[in-house]
Amino acid sequence: MPLSSFLLGKHMKIKILGVGYAGFTGLFGQVEFKDAISVDHVSKMEANRLGSILQIVEVDEEGNEVKPVGIGQHDIDCRKQRAEIAQPLEIAKVEPVNDEKIKAKVEEQSIEEPNQNVAKIEVKKYTEAELEVIADEKGIVALREIGDPLNAKSNSISGLIPKILAAQKG
Repeated sequence: MPLSSFLLGKHMKIKILGVGYAGFTGLFGQVEFKDAISVDHVSKMEANRLGSILQIVEVDEEGNEVKPVGIGQHDIDCRKQRAEIAQPLEIAKVEPVNDEKIKAKVEEQSIEEPNQNVAKIEVKKYTEAELEVIADEKGIVALREIGDPLNAKSNSISGLIPKILAAQKG
């Protein structure tokens, strides 16, 4: 049901059930009540507005309660509706795990030994004198380039040279 027809739908008489409103006579908003029942028919929009403030029910011409009114009641009514299932879902069939199939697949794959195709890189070993010359000519940046592959780190040249020498030994 479109929202506009829900809000502006049929006109009805309403009754206030809220505590303290039994026998209420007078205006509430634009609706006139006598003994807590609306004198005239009220639009669905006005009934929903009042239903958001007070407990309101729709009543027939004799004053018998028909059903609760309000936006919240519309939500409750919608929860009771169930969608039709057009087609039941098929249950997926799962094959049990077969260890033999898994073993066969693993055996088919050729597993190479690690580092088999890795080229061996020769790392030049520096003497303390060579490292001091590099430090004098190119600075700490050049020493860090030498020390990084060896995981030798320091924030000074005097600290980095002994760490590079120790890493080269070990």
